[in-house]
Amino acid sequence: MVTNNTGKVVNQRWGCFIGGLVLILAYLLVSNEVSGVNAGVRAMGTGAPSTASSPSVKEIGYVGNLALGGVNVVLVGSSEDNLNALVDAQMAKDKEGFDIMLEKGHVFGVTTGTKARILGYGSLFSPVYHIRILTGTHSSEEGWIPMEALP
Repeated sequence: MVTNNTGKVVNQRWGCFIGGLVLILAYLLVSNEVSGVNAGVRAMGTGAPSTASSPSVKEIGYVGNLALGGVNVVLVGSSEDNLNALVDAQMAKDKEGFDIMLEKGHVFGVTTGTKARILGYGSLFSPVYHIRILTGTHSSEEGWIPMEALP
């Protein structure tokens, strides 16, 4: 668990990110505006904030299945900066910014259960993994996810 003020702010930020994506998911489900991430995918976003103080950190090379809060899609940033921009858009309730990120490929969605390998970690106090997607339509692509997305 990160114990300095910077770490606490980052952990709170990611908690807001995860909670806010639940709101985006609810909006998309109600408005039926989901399109373009993957054919047949009817939800995107993440689940409720984790009740744990911080996720257990996996080793580089670890392979697991992506999942967040029981939703159908896990969002992946094409870079650590793009994942952070997604967090910022979520916190600002900036749906237009979110849509632009999807259109430009800065963020993409993968189906829950997609296998991924950890290639590295985020910058200091950033609870994210650098991953390679191993299965599905984005196989072989690299991206960035919150640690909670790889249980």
